[in-house]
Amino acid sequence: MPNSPELITDLTQLAQWVQAQSAAGLSVGLVPTMGALHAGHLSLVESAAQHSDSVLVTIFVNPTQFAANEDLQQYPRDLEGDLQLLQSVAKVTVFAPTVADIYPLENSTARNVESNKLDDVAMRWEGERRPGHFLGVTTIVHKLFTLTKPQIAFFGRKDYQQLRVIEQLTEERQHNIKIVGCPIVREEDGLAMSSRNAYLTTAQRTQATAIYKGLQTACNMANNMEMAATELQDVVRKQLANAEINGIDYVAVVHPKSLEPLALLDRTEQIKQIKLGAIILVAVFVGNTRLIDNIFIPPNNS
Repeated sequence: MPNSPELITDLTQLAQWVQAQSAAGLSVGLVPTMGALHAGHLSLVESAAQHSDSVLVTIFVNPTQFAANEDLQQYPRDLEGDLQLLQSVAKVTVFAPTVADIYPLENSTARNVESNKLDDVAMRWEGERRPGHFLGVTTIVHKLFTLTKPQIAFFGRKDYQQLRVIEQLTEERQHNIKIVGCPIVREEDGLAMSSRNAYLTTAQRTQATAIYKGLQTACNMANNMEMAATELQDVVRKQLANAEINGIDYVAVVHPKSLEPLALLDRTEQIKQIKLGAIILVAVFVGNTRLIDNIFIPPNNS
């Protein structure tokens, strides 16, 4: 019968665990999560188990990355279920702190990671639509890196912009940590796994499959013919419209590093840049549930 992961709930326990790994010469792979774990998270944990001696999964619904009008209070929480899911992976330890542990001062929601270098990558898309979000993300990730001292950390590519922001944070703050972006895990019908999928009704769940279908269609077209960014964006938007997904936040073909929108270039330059590789980012509302997804257009030298 599988054993439950070791559960750490306070900073003293965590410091002792971190010291024990260091003393034993064991590498630590960190998987930061907000809980409500699913197979997508599990794939990160399995990757961590393959590439490190000890795996530390953090479960913390971080208040500083939620805006006032977002779903902090409604965000699903199921620590017992999370621990059961993690039983299938060996050598896992879980750190599940309280808000008071992470933000002990009165100004507990202070977003104290300021960065000029993050501006270009963090200011667009999610950063523009969710003011303060990436300040909250970088604050908690910086705190977790400092507390847990991992050698390697694993993040999903579904939150592609977040991954880029964390890569820049790691470089700027000189954390000696390797950042690994893991592939998006999808349901059988292509919908990217997300804790927020639980909010969807059956009808909305069917609607939401149009997101990945649109991304796939656009990617296939880009691989087989010369397509401008504006044209690829229209392909995705049409697929969404056909599924009656009208709450489109953004559909953008962007540079994979800077996340700059390629649609601002002239058509010839758009096609040239797409042949060098690009990412299509999507954020939509299906009902009241906001979903994000993306697809990588690989370089095409033909």
